[in-house]
Amino acid sequence: MASKSGSKSKTPTAALEVESKFSATPEVVAPSFDFVPQVGSTTTEVRNLSAIYLDTADLRLTRSKHTLRRRTGGPDEGWHLKAPGNGGRLEYGVDLEEGSVNGEGRDADYVVPTELLAPVRAIVRNHPLQPIAQVDNERHVTTVFALDGTPMAEFADDHVTATSFLDGGETTTWREWEIELLGDWADHPDGKAVMAAMSKVAEVAGAVPSESPSKLATALGDSFDSAPLPPAPAKLPKGTPGRTVVDALAANVSKMVEYDPKVRRDEFDSVHQMRVATRELRSHMQTFHGIVVGDKVAELESNLKQLASVLGVARDAEVVAMRWEELLANRESAALGEELRANLVEDVQKDYDRAHQRVIFALNSSEYLQLLDDLDEFLANPPIAANSEEAEAGEKKSKKKDDSLVDDAEAAASEDASAADSEVAAETDTAAAANAAASTTSDEAVPEKVEAPRELDTTAVLLDHLRSAFSKFRRRHNLVLDGREDADVPEADLDERYHDVRKAAKKLRYSAEAAQNADLPTEKLYAACKNLQSVLGDFQDTCTARDFVLARAKRASRAGRDTFGYGVLYQMEYYDGLKALAEYDDAVAKVFKAFRKMEKKIKKGKKA
Repeated sequence: MASKSGSKSKTPTAALEVESKFSATPEVVAPSFDFVPQVGSTTTEVRNLSAIYLDTADLRLTRSKHTLRRRTGGPDEGWHLKAPGNGGRLEYGVDLEEGSVNGEGRDADYVVPTELLAPVRAIVRNHPLQPIAQVDNERHVTTVFALDGTPMAEFADDHVTATSFLDGGETTTWREWEIELLGDWADHPDGKAVMAAMSKVAEVAGAVPSESPSKLATALGDSFDSAPLPPAPAKLPKGTPGRTVVDALAANVSKMVEYDPKVRRDEFDSVHQMRVATRELRSHMQTFHGIVVGDKVAELESNLKQLASVLGVARDAEVVAMRWEELLANRESAALGEELRANLVEDVQKDYDRAHQRVIFALNSSEYLQLLDDLDEFLANPPIAANSEEAEAGEKKSKKKDDSLVDDAEAAASEDASAADSEVAAETDTAAAANAAASTTSDEAVPEKVEAPRELDTTAVLLDHLRSAFSKFRRRHNLVLDGREDADVPEADLDERYHDVRKAAKKLRYSAEAAQNADLPTEKLYAACKNLQSVLGDFQDTCTARDFVLARAKRASRAGRDTFGYGVLYQMEYYDGLKALAEYDDAVAKVFKAFRKMEKKIKKGKKA
């Protein structure tokens, strides 16, 4: 009884649902709303509705406050998805013919429209959907019209019979009232007042606010507890290495899932935010090398890197579009001419549309959906190192496998700097030497001394990562200083060096963020890195835009068109980049200062 994907493509309708729910006993008389302010007239009719609710076996939709149903009867029959929204609930609707059903009731095979599943694809993924309940309803509907004759609200007197298809499910009956604002009244300035007045009338008539969040919740009743639980982040003791890891990574995964439907709807800045969550998650995993161990870590990091890359292409096009919207409004852009201005806007929009389509393709791929499942499993059963020996072995293995962390040339320097800077590394080397000396044999056989594994020190591991990340940041900054002094370094190479500093600052920032979970004093370091990222982010945006201009200028030149306007725009972007870099030295100095202060606090804490 697995659900399938619908084959047709149609954008579902979407509306904000603002309603109040009440419980009513059978003998209570439905009220009249004729005397409510702003009410002009009312009409009443009876509708017979029947809905089948669908969910995964572990009730992923229900647990995340979403409902998916196929309803017959009434003017809005069709497929409906209800999701949490600001100020109410979002309701998506698709016509019945967009999906299909083979059979009846709990044994039917439902083909759910693909477009209706898009907002919850990150929740449902590829897990089969099945009927979990049937709700039949004799609805006595009173439509309330405003003084100007427009529909303002709807009062539903529902006589419900529902059956849960879950283990232990039963058939139940009840009566409830719903008041829902219609059309523009959902966000009308007077909408809340109308809802409050109609709700007061319902309570005076004898109803009480409903304690059940939905008809589905009432239908399922206690049978809800019979469903298996989906994977959830492990509940580990506070202060343990595993808890530090799970808390940080779970927050990133939640943000990815939160922004998935927003990216699909192409909401403003959603691609950027999902990319940030993806990159933070990967960086945090790298920071936790030595706490989390095993081959799965490298696999997840690789898949996250691919996802971030796809999101990055769309983000770059989005950045250029936003920059040019601002630049083309400047007085200086008049030299470009109307035709070129229009062509530039059209070009960058096409680039973004193509990149966004590739993002949607990636989000619908089996690889991405499996990645989400793998992350859930990783958090539910985190592979935490049992002791320092296992942590050190896992750290060495991860450094060999992960070429994306540092270049081969930088890797050796990073290890040297880390060993020089880190007291933890020094202590580890001393302990290793002592162990080696203790195990040396003379002419007589000496029993090998077996020491108990040392307890994993989360603080030491994170501090080691912090110092290593700072060493890398410092080296990359020095390359910038060298490039600024060397006239033979091409400008493109110097731009790339600034970009490398930004990436190193980002890595240091993420390490600082993770270290806060271990109570290390990294707040100011985090803030300083974030500030430097912002400075270099503004600069990188101009570099991306300049690359875009150059590509278009070359294309125009090959076609024999005038390229003067492209030169003007390139120069505008170039000077904007110089403005951004004016803050570079001061921002870098703040990072160095924050790191030194952090080190002093840590040393002071050790002495205490």
